[in-house]
Amino acid sequence: MGGLPRRTTTLNSLRSGNLAHAIVDAGGSLSPRELDDLDAARKKADLVARVFARDGIDAMALSERDWRLGKPFVEDLVARYDLPIVASNLVCDGERPFPRSRTVLRGGYVIGVTGITDGIVPGCTVTEPIPAVTVALAELSEADVTVVLMPAGRTVVRGLDDVPVDVAVLTGSAARLSIGDTLPVATVGRGKSLGVLTLLGDKASKGVFSAERVSELQAELVRRENAVREARTKLDDAGDGAPASLRRRLEFEEGQARDAKAALDAYGDGAGAWRARIDDVALDDQVADDAETLALVKELLAGLDARAGAPILDDAPHLVAGHGAYVGSDACLGCHPAEHAQWAATPHATAWEALRDDSHGRDESCVGCHVTGWQQSGGPATVETISAYRSVQCEACHGPARAHLRDPGRIKPVKSPDLSTCTACHDGDRDGGRFDAETYLPRVRHGESQ
Repeated sequence: MGGLPRRTTTLNSLRSGNLAHAIVDAGGSLSPRELDDLDAARKKADLVARVFARDGIDAMALSERDWRLGKPFVEDLVARYDLPIVASNLVCDGERPFPRSRTVLRGGYVIGVTGITDGIVPGCTVTEPIPAVTVALAELSEADVTVVLMPAGRTVVRGLDDVPVDVAVLTGSAARLSIGDTLPVATVGRGKSLGVLTLLGDKASKGVFSAERVSELQAELVRRENAVREARTKLDDAGDGAPASLRRRLEFEEGQARDAKAALDAYGDGAGAWRARIDDVALDDQVADDAETLALVKELLAGLDARAGAPILDDAPHLVAGHGAYVGSDACLGCHPAEHAQWAATPHATAWEALRDDSHGRDESCVGCHVTGWQQSGGPATVETISAYRSVQCEACHGPARAHLRDPGRIKPVKSPDLSTCTACHDGDRDGGRFDAETYLPRVRHGESQ
C-alpha cells in the first residue's frame, strides 16, 4: 500500500465464498515511499497494522520502507498487534526476532510461507536472502504449496531462479519478472487493488502454472516488439540529425523487448504443475467500504488536517511570484497558448483536485505526484505552500522555466522529456501498474509541430 487505502473494505469480506484464502503481504504496506512526515507516517502504520490484525492477515514481510519508521516503533507495532512477520534473513543479537517461516491450513491444504526483510535494521544483521530462503523452504518440505514474500529488487529476486518455491509475491521493480518454475505474483501499491491467486486441482510435481500469465507474457512481447519497430522507424526517418531522445527511446524499447522474451522463455509449459488463476480485484466503488475501517481513516485524515496551517488556495493563479526557479503554467500561456490548452484538457491539469477530492490533500506520501516541483529547489516544501503549484503543470515535465522566461532565445526548457520523467510517479507502484508509455504518452504529448 504505502499510503492509506483508497477503499476500506475488510480483508475478510474478500474471502470468496467457500474458498479459503491465505492473506499475505510482501512488505511496504506500513510506510509511504517518501517519509516526509514521520509522525503522520506512524499514525498511518498503526491504522494499517490494526486493520491487518483485526481481519486476520496470515503472513507479512517487512521492507526497507517499513523499517524507516524506526526499529523500536516497528517492534512495538508488531508486538502490539501480534503481526505474523516472517523474516528468514534477519538476526538481532544472535537471535531471530521473527520466525523463518510459518504454515497456514486452508481448504485442506498446508500453505507454507517464508520471506525476507530488506534494508538496514539497526543493531541487526540482514543476511543474504537467497540462502536464507533456501533454508526456510527446507522447513516447509511437507507443505502442499510454498510461498515466498520478497520485498526486494530485481537483482535479488532473480536469485530465486533455482530455488524450489511455488509462488513468489513480488513488489516494486521486480513485479514483472519471471522466475524459473516459480509463479510470480505482483502486489499493487496504495490500496487500490488486491491480487488473488486461486489454485485449481491437485499439484502433481512442481511449480504453479497460469495460462493467463503465459497469454500476458505473449501479448507483452508482441507489444514490445512493435514498439521497437516503431522507435527504429522514427530514428531512421530522422536521419543523421536524429535527436538523442530517439536513440534513448529505441534503446529503452529494445531492453523492454529483451526482458519480455526472457520472461516468456523462462516460464516453460507448466507440465506437472498446479493450475492457477490470478485475479486483480479492483477496490473500486463496486466493493463496499467497511464502515469501521472508513471511520478510522476519516478520523486519521481529520487529525492530519487539524495540524495544518495556512489553507491551500484552490482558486489561486498558477503563477509563482518571486525569483525562484518555477514560474507556474500561467506564465507559459502567453507564448504557448495551444500547448497550454492541450495540457488543460488532460488529467495532469486536475491532478490536485483529484487528490483533494479523495481526502488525501494533506497526505504527504501522495502530494508529490499531484503538484509541481514538490520539495525541489525553488518548489513547494510544505503542503501549505502548494497553492500556485497545484497539479502537474508544464514545469513538471519540461523543467523550471524562470530562466527561460528571462532569456527565451538562449535558455530553452526540455523539449522532449525523457521517459524517466514519467516513471518517477508512474512507477508501477504509485499508479497501480497501469502506466504504459505507448498509450499514455499520446494523451499528454503536444502536437509534433509544437
